[in-house]
Amino acid sequence: MYQSKTLRLFVAIAACAALAGACGDDDAPNGTITPGNNSAPDASDDASADADAGDDGDATSDPDAADPDTTSPDVEEPDTTPEDPKAELCDAPYLGTLAPNQSTSTVGDLASAENNFALSCAPGISRELVYRFAVEQPSRVRVRALSETIGNWNLQINTGTCEASARLACFGSGNQTFFAEPGIEYHLLLEPTNRASTGEVQVSIDTEAFACFPAKSATCNGDEIERCDVDYTMSSSTCPAGCSDDACNGDLCENAIEMDPSGTMRLEGSLAGLTNAYNFAGRTECFDSGEPLPTRGKDIVVALNGLRAGQTVNVDTSQDIGDTNDNAIFIVNGCDSTPTCLAGGDTFDEKLNWQVPADGDYLLIIDLISNTSDTFTYQITVDE
Repeated sequence: MYQSKTLRLFVAIAACAALAGACGDDDAPNGTITPGNNSAPDASDDASADADAGDDGDATSDPDAADPDTTSPDVEEPDTTPEDPKAELCDAPYLGTLAPNQSTSTVGDLASAENNFALSCAPGISRELVYRFAVEQPSRVRVRALSETIGNWNLQINTGTCEASARLACFGSGNQTFFAEPGIEYHLLLEPTNRASTGEVQVSIDTEAFACFPAKSATCNGDEIERCDVDYTMSSSTCPAGCSDDACNGDLCENAIEMDPSGTMRLEGSLAGLTNAYNFAGRTECFDSGEPLPTRGKDIVVALNGLRAGQTVNVDTSQDIGDTNDNAIFIVNGCDSTPTCLAGGDTFDEKLNWQVPADGDYLLIIDLISNTSDTFTYQITVDE
């Protein structure tokens, strides 16, 4: 009997050691928030493990140990379930819907904070201060965490509802600037890098209104095209042939400048309002020389509708008429990002002479390879 007890004790100790080596806390998934990831292990699990390790007797010799008396009064177990992080977010202070160029601040105390979240850019071992806010209009938002006792912070910014909050970004600093849109609630999860940190922190939020939104958008104002640039500042340019559908005429094939099927048309003006909609790099079939060049400059599109077989289209973009840029000239079919090329390329004299093969509608695209001037001069003639 003594050997049997000793053997069972040795097996129990070995099994416990193996389990201890194999178990550990799972890391939070990269790029996500894992609510409640840092809660303490379930107390009932610890109790079960201790009981197994200390059992060196015959488990069937004590009926009460194997089959507890279910008629005795139940002892209420303490609730070890971690607080629902969704409730933590929903109960977080709401700092308001901030107007343009507004500042607000609040003071938080880590003594009243809890560790309910795992930040994607931090170990997730410290308590978090959580705040919510929104903005009235597109704004640049600056968040600052200032404390006399706490030096370093991690800051995660979430968006969505408190019931469904998703990470926007995570930073290893409590001082950050980011872009905020109206109609979206933002959640700030602020956590000190040192889990032993205590004390108060002043959290301030400043908004700076953008001049325009969204970036890279455009709208017509008469013959002017007004664009919201990537830095959310406005710029305005005069279109060379008018403006429609939020683009200069001739900027895209959808609003190509229409030319009569006979006669001469002269186009000139500023390139500033145009964009680079086409790039014929690698399109060997589009260059009569067979040597394709990238056309990263601005382009202009002319609709040659109603042409008849046998007509001749002459395009001149040379210095003879006052243009100083390096241009490529293409006759194409189709209105997409890679139209079918029929003729053209980078000619040595900046001119194209093309005979219409069949009745139909065609497009002329003049695309800059490089430019030395912000202005252009083109002349198109259709002969019978």
